[in-house]
Amino acid sequence: MAVMTKAANGDDIVILSRAEYETLVEQKEDRIDSDLLRASDARRAAGLEELLTSDEVDALLASPSPLTFWRTKRGMSEATLAEESGVSPAALVEIEAGKSTSDLNTLKKIAAALRITLDDLAA
Repeated sequence: MAVMTKAANGDDIVILSRAEYETLVEQKEDRIDSDLLRASDARRAAGLEELLTSDEVDALLASPSPLTFWRTKRGMSEATLAEESGVSPAALVEIEAGKSTSDLNTLKKIAAALRITLDDLAA
């Protein structure tokens, strides 16, 4: 049972049992989890976020580079990605092989063509 009283400065305070407190904390955590889940669902529905299966995560980890994984997942050849991103095929080959780090502008073009974020390209 909660007890309401006044603090020395006149503020209202509530005293409750540990069980009541823990129940309130759990309810808050459930609401936060629900809010995060709804936000994630909305992002997926809008095409702004996608989930990977465990097999896809394994493939990403085994891939020579995140770029190779995403290009393959999207069913794109290097030539197609080069055309859609406006990045030269030679530059893409070097980036995929890890022989070249590219400037941010180039990576943004590649990410946009693959419909992923820059973070998804990070090794």
